[in-house]
Amino acid sequence: MPEELAEVPAAEELLRTEREILAARLEAVTSEQSAIKELSQLLAAKIKKLGQEIAIHNRQLALARKELKKVKSLLERGLTVGERVANAQRTVMDLEARRLDLDVAKLGAEQQLNEAVRDELDLLNDRRRIVVTELQETRGKLDEVEVRFQAAKALVSEAATLGGVPNTARTELKPVYRLSRVENGRTVTLAIDEQDFIRPGDTLQVIVPEIEPAASSSGSSPDLPG
Repeated sequence: MPEELAEVPAAEELLRTEREILAARLEAVTSEQSAIKELSQLLAAKIKKLGQEIAIHNRQLALARKELKKVKSLLERGLTVGERVANAQRTVMDLEARRLDLDVAKLGAEQQLNEAVRDELDLLNDRRRIVVTELQETRGKLDEVEVRFQAAKALVSEAATLGGVPNTARTELKPVYRLSRVENGRTVTLAIDEQDFIRPGDTLQVIVPEIEPAASSSGSSPDLPG
């Protein structure tokens, strides 16, 4: 629990909601990351299997080429027929075509694996970017609220110092809080107090009541600085 919220009545509820949001986001990222890892493992296994098949075809192709060279030599010496040479050539061509298909399939699987690795990195980088952006926006809103709050306090303090605010008004003068929230696709405005719970995405408006100057002994009212 942050020290700033330790004494706030709604702090536990706020912290619980933030934990639920964090858990949901982590679950979504983890689920997508697990799917990418599973795909990467399948692609890695496919690449390994294709590599083994290519090695087998390379050995078969080497033997087929050796056989083709042999029968060509026999044909030149008239020790075999041309049909045998043609069959050997077809065998070599079929093995070369099959190895080409395997090479293309392996290359495609390797590209898919690279894309999966890049997708996982993009997923994590996007999550970090979203968190940093939300953190910066939240800090900016907090700074803005702090500036408005300090300005309101300064106005009240100055008016009290000038004697323009009666003692009773000084104790009763409080800012008005209005909350804009999206519910069921519509924006609604609610009047809240300092103890009410604010949800992520809500817009808070702080309205400082105008100070009515007290009448002086002569019946006139002093001008308060704007």
